[in-house]
Amino acid sequence: MILSQKESENTTEPQEESKTDIIITEIIKNRGILNSHYDCFINSAFQALLCVNEFVDYYCENNTFIDSDESTTINHYLTQDSHSEKCYSSKLKEFITEYFSDSECPIWNKKFRTLFDEKYHPSQQHDASDFLMCLFEILQNEHNPTSTTFISSGHENGQDAWQAYERDHISIVDQLFVGMYETVFTCCECEKEAKVYEEFNSVPIECHLKDQNKGFKTFIESSEKQYSQMNCEVCYGQQNCTIQKKIIKYPKYLILVFQRFDSSTNSKITDPMDFHTNFTLQSPKNNPISYSLFSSILHSGSLTSGHYTSICKRGSNWFEFNDCSFKLISNSEVKTPNAYILFYKQDPSELQIA
Repeated sequence: MILSQKESENTTEPQEESKTDIIITEIIKNRGILNSHYDCFINSAFQALLCVNEFVDYYCENNTFIDSDESTTINHYLTQDSHSEKCYSSKLKEFITEYFSDSECPIWNKKFRTLFDEKYHPSQQHDASDFLMCLFEILQNEHNPTSTTFISSGHENGQDAWQAYERDHISIVDQLFVGMYETVFTCCECEKEAKVYEEFNSVPIECHLKDQNKGFKTFIESSEKQYSQMNCEVCYGQQNCTIQKKIIKYPKYLILVFQRFDSSTNSKITDPMDFHTNFTLQSPKNNPISYSLFSSILHSGSLTSGHYTSICKRGSNWFEFNDCSFKLISNSEVKTPNAYILFYKQDPSELQIA
């Protein structure tokens, strides 16, 4: 897998053709979000997601969501607790619809925020990445007919594995943010291969590598010198094996998360990371796959006392959002040392199995 930065920064993002009946429109609206306590981790994530036109259109146009105050016939979410009878999609639709209303005043996401009070207590600080992944899982569980987690070893190739995943994972989150990687275990004794397919919705980037490219390659490639053990069907027992990982389905929207928080030392890694606003991946079949940055979540301060903001591309301009306020920024201000989560959009003409 080879990553290369595009020679020129193209600010024009072509429209993406959706597989669903979603009406994709170019929505440009800037509005602050009030922070009542420690809600900046939610506000920054929302501002980033509101840059995704398909996501916004889906919730604005969909009228099938059931409000939990009127009915409890909805799927269960993360756990069988008091949250399992609340329709998150309904409250999310209300929030997005209000955000894009005619009002210019900062919006307060109180109704949606209260759904997360038990997991993310309002009087404590929380991780924006953890919230984003939690939100994705809830929305997936709400709309998919089966469990969100998918681990398969019964398919011959990546195409079959991805098609099997698509059949049971129809949520808007799966359509936009989920990709799939293949892990190949090769027996060192008989060279028998075993393939496992797993989905992902974000890519962790180790900060000690200092570079986005190196971090991405660490996620998708394993050295031939790395060994583990596998239960070989040919050798009838545990054998040493090599492990190799590669992405076989790239998501429409790629999320990279710098691993800045070290829970073992209760500290934050503040090293600046080098990242690109545009980059191209070279797939195993030599198909170019290009991504363009459209948003980032920033974290300032320490692990225990910090603050989240976001930088978002709306139309052809970049804006920095800080809870209820926002401001226009220049292209040179997009790459910041405080970057924590990066959001990229794939060139629609290159959506494919690797």
